Amino acid sequence: MPYIEWRGNKCRVKWWAGEYLPNGRRKYEGKSGFDDEDAARDYGLDREYEVRHGTAIKQRDSKRLTKDYCRDWYEAQELRPSSPSSYKSIIKVQILPYWNGRPVGEITTWEYEAWKKILNAAAARGEISKGYLGEILMVFGMLMMTRS
Repeated sequence: MPYIEWRGNKCRVKWWAGEYLPNGRRKYEGKSGFDDEDAARDYGLDREYEVRHGTAIKQRDSKRLTKDYCRDWYEAQELRPSSPSSYKSIIKVQILPYWNGRPVGEITTWEYEAWKKILNAAAARGEISKGYLGEILMVFGMLMMTRS
């Protein structure tokens, strides 16, 4: 359960980040600036859900630009021999031109859906194949699933 507290006339929430400190205690993250406890609690519950399901963005990573995140993600992967050039090309040609300067934590679902719509339109026009479209979305999904 997230922890709610008032600081002046604003509310803040803290939740477990899914990590432990070197001394074995749980590491918590938090956000302040809420006007009511319900909104803060809902926000904290959403973050805890993300931690449980492995989709959470650590606060330290949420401000990183997509271009830096993609580079670090790619270098950390242990890929099959045929995958590196394919993944690198997809990141360079399809992902970075659209998301390059965006902080990873600010990419919203509706922005992703708009990008996906653009890619689907390009596939419908024959600019990219349906198979390549699937690969693009797969690589982007892998990037976003390993944000934590």
